[in-house]
Amino acid sequence: MAPTVMCYYNGTGYALNDTVTEECEFGLFGKGDTAQCMHDGEIGEWTQGCFTTSFKDSFSTRIFDEDLWYVYETQGVDGDAALALDGSASLRFIPGSPSYVGTVRSQSTVTWPLRVRAIVEKRDNECNLWSIGLGPSWSTRQPFSTRVNWGCLGGDSHKQMSLYNATFRLYDSTCWQDAGDETMEVVFSIRDAGSSQGSLVTTDVSSCAPLRLQANDILTQNPWQDAYLWFGSYDDDSDLVGKINETVVGRFRSIAYTQFFSDFDTYMKSIWDANASSSTALDTESTSGSVVYLGPDDILVANSDLFQFTIPFQLKLGILRPDPDDRSDITWSAGKFAHFITIGNGGTGYEHGPRDNVIQMVWDGDKAVRLLFGATTMFRDDEDAQEDQDDCNWDMLGTAYEVMIYVDSERITIVDEICSGLNITGYHNLTDSEISGLSLGFISPDHVSYSTDGDRIAFSIIEAYQEPLSYAGMLADENEDSAILADLSAIYPAPEEEELILGMPLWAFILLVCFLTFCICGLYCGIAWQRRCFPFKKPVDHGEEEAKGAHVNDRSGDAGNEDDPATQNTGNGMKQHLIPQTSASDAFGTNANANTNMNNMNGMGTMNNMSSMNMNANMGQMGQMGQMGQMPMMGMSSYGGFGMSSYGGFGGVNPQQMNPQSLQFQMYQQQLFYQQQFMQMMMTSPEQQQILMAMNPAQRKQHIQQQMMMYMQRIAAMNPQSMHPYQQQAQQYMQSGGSGGMGEGEGGASGDTGDTGAFMEGAMGTNAMVNMNYANQGGAVEMQPMGGGQQQTVDILKEFFNKVPVEAFYQMCPRGQDGRARTDANRARLMVAKFRGIPPTSVSEDDEAIPYFEDLTIEDLKTQLVALPQSLYALLKGAGGGGIVVDDSQSVDFLTDFCEKVNLKEIFGELESSSGDAEPRLDAHHARIMIANLRSATYGQVSESDPAVKLIVNKNLVEMRIYLNMLPMTDLRVLDLKQYHRYASGQGGGAVVQAGGGGGGGGAGGIQFPVINLNFNGDVRQFRPAKFGCFDEMMGFISQQWPQLGNHYKLMYQDGQNTW
Repeated sequence: MAPTVMCYYNGTGYALNDTVTEECEFGLFGKGDTAQCMHDGEIGEWTQGCFTTSFKDSFSTRIFDEDLWYVYETQGVDGDAALALDGSASLRFIPGSPSYVGTVRSQSTVTWPLRVRAIVEKRDNECNLWSIGLGPSWSTRQPFSTRVNWGCLGGDSHKQMSLYNATFRLYDSTCWQDAGDETMEVVFSIRDAGSSQGSLVTTDVSSCAPLRLQANDILTQNPWQDAYLWFGSYDDDSDLVGKINETVVGRFRSIAYTQFFSDFDTYMKSIWDANASSSTALDTESTSGSVVYLGPDDILVANSDLFQFTIPFQLKLGILRPDPDDRSDITWSAGKFAHFITIGNGGTGYEHGPRDNVIQMVWDGDKAVRLLFGATTMFRDDEDAQEDQDDCNWDMLGTAYEVMIYVDSERITIVDEICSGLNITGYHNLTDSEISGLSLGFISPDHVSYSTDGDRIAFSIIEAYQEPLSYAGMLADENEDSAILADLSAIYPAPEEEELILGMPLWAFILLVCFLTFCICGLYCGIAWQRRCFPFKKPVDHGEEEAKGAHVNDRSGDAGNEDDPATQNTGNGMKQHLIPQTSASDAFGTNANANTNMNNMNGMGTMNNMSSMNMNANMGQMGQMGQMGQMPMMGMSSYGGFGMSSYGGFGGVNPQQMNPQSLQFQMYQQQLFYQQQFMQMMMTSPEQQQILMAMNPAQRKQHIQQQMMMYMQRIAAMNPQSMHPYQQQAQQYMQSGGSGGMGEGEGGASGDTGDTGAFMEGAMGTNAMVNMNYANQGGAVEMQPMGGGQQQTVDILKEFFNKVPVEAFYQMCPRGQDGRARTDANRARLMVAKFRGIPPTSVSEDDEAIPYFEDLTIEDLKTQLVALPQSLYALLKGAGGGGIVVDDSQSVDFLTDFCEKVNLKEIFGELESSSGDAEPRLDAHHARIMIANLRSATYGQVSESDPAVKLIVNKNLVEMRIYLNMLPMTDLRVLDLKQYHRYASGQGGGAVVQAGGGGGGGGAGGIQFPVINLNFNGDVRQFRPAKFGCFDEMMGFISQQWPQLGNHYKLMYQDGQNTW
């Protein structure tokens, strides 16, 4: 009897010819490596069945990673020879060179289904040739292999992209053929598509068509035998014979590979756990729509054998609020932003709060909020930044927005296009570094309900990529944690419990009480009517004496008015007149009925309420002008029905004869009337609305004040003879210090010098009225715009389109998520060059005109060209076109505009609390925050070496105010280029002053502000206000003139009565 053959592996015995299976390690996916038990009792040769799930390289460390890549051509050359010579994080490939790297290959084998995502680059001064291959062979038209090429030496304009399988070549002869230095993202996929087109190549460039080919031979091998990922440059094409030289280069900025991906087009359902996922969710995938729709009860859970990633790694998703009008075969009615994604081994599905070992991200469009739940801490997006930027697209239907999730060693950062530029970062506190749990679906927060049949969310793509372990700590934003959310009830409050009284809701109890009260009242009224008791009691005649007594008693409160027709004895009491009548000697009702007359006249009580509720804050100057005697206070018959006599008073009464109470009342009524007239004219004038919308807040306030002054001056100019006596009387009355302290000045205006105009802030002096020109002296009041507040514009639409082939450029422009072509920096540079009639290479990448023509649709461009500001027109024409020239010795008051975007006190307060220094100085980190806020940029877009950071670093708060109060124009150019051009063209909020000057004066032809004398221990300095609301500028001026004071002083103002 022959001996029994046994093989042993890992303590387990196997009979002859039995298959031995080695399970896949973490991060590898497949059926397992296999071998057979041989006749000699040994395990035979192993067959690979486990394949790396994902790997990625961004070349950020500028070290050739030999654990990932192998130099295939030219063999023996060191991999570092592929690093770009310009210092950029990229690889450069030279085909056919014995000294440089031409092609590299992955160290690990790959298998289908798979996706490769790469970013390639081309440059104007090079002939770029790049290629990506998959399979056992690098050459084209080989069995079980496929390759995509892009070359500059073939096709129309010598540029084309080609996709090869074993026997066929499919090409696009117009792909990426426009000029310029650019990058392009290429996505190369092999999908489990059966006999359909399993090989697919797409790009993010609109000029490149998708390329699809069958991959039948590849799909017959499962697993794919000896297949690798290849990339680099090439010289094995017949079109290239004799054309390769030193300018032929292939450039790659990154390349990534993964088996965990889906476009939700039915080809990649294997990445999900069918048992844990909703069957209805998987059934909504569509080859035409390429999205998956999820309802409130739906969830997708990843296959934990395939989703195996070690921190750090990244996720790429596409999420959208679906539009029910996009599909005719649907039954739901409302698209929502109500998405969640979980990552971690602690569980799947939505949880209303943190949980151990799980990260959860939430997008809630109804609440307009994004949330990040770490394992122990909750974070939310910054509300203030979101309101300032106004870039969150919660209302957009049918548009897929890209979401990138970076899971780093300690933090996680979410970057999405829903709220572009507003990242969310927080600590995840995961205890496991090897993650195999992922789920996504529809949120179900507490106290919120959604319609199972009517509401849907949608996902358009999901991909996961393993980052090199050496990149740990480099992915997430550093020191940029979002706001911590302590309690979810602030976003999802519990419904208030309905108050019950006697077991009934409050509204039902009130309704019942009202019904019972009505019934009781009705019953009483019926009985009272029958019995003739109150309120239906018959009048009783008590005789003549009682009637006389009653008459005397009724009039006892009005002694001295026996002939007053306001009351008449009827024998049954008094009959009151609806409108009490004043005596001839008291034409304005100054007797005991004066208060009644004043409240009833023209609905005064209602008007008082209207004036307190409806007057705009900018109209607050009216009260001050009325007190100063600067405003005519009498009505005109053509405005509101106030009768005008030769004295402009009521009923022909001379104002000189009025007592102070009547005068005050009439002044107030006419003031209120003119305020209402002025606001109505401002709000109904399209011209005024357009002017106001184009201004910043400081300019808007100044414009309204000037227009109000013009309005009142013209009212007075219409009838100066009739208005003068009243104005004189009003001024005399206020100088006498009439009732209520009306003669007392405010904000620097003294009661006995009401015409000085010596205002510190807010109000306007009368010398401003003298500088106004009033051409129209007719009966109508016409609102006119401020000439100095508007920037001159030019219409160059025809000129621009005659010089620049705009339509051709926009055909080459990249398209955004909305499908619309928008200019990028390269296209803007080309258009500027065409307009100037010079080669593109003659326009610097830093040309100041380029930023103003970036990111524009063709409609945006036309709108800008129709009304192009003169300063931008000068920039567009370039050095020979009369650009803006600014004297370097000039400085500007930039403090107010700077503080509108940067909270100096908050930042220095944070520095003071963290450093313990009473007068801390600005460090580089907080300087970057200031510059980012000023430019409306993200923190990451401002580097520590930015010249603007160096300008403000190491300054304390006082020095910062002084610096911004007298900011050199050359420094403003470095801080914010757009603000520089605003100020250079005269559109800045602060005045342009000479270096070393004071506060600056008002511009010629505008409001002339009075000089303010500042006195410290007999040392008097003069401050010249440049505008309204210049308190910060004054503080900076004081700090500059008396630096020894620091912040240890206070301001006092001496009025006309020598009081403080």
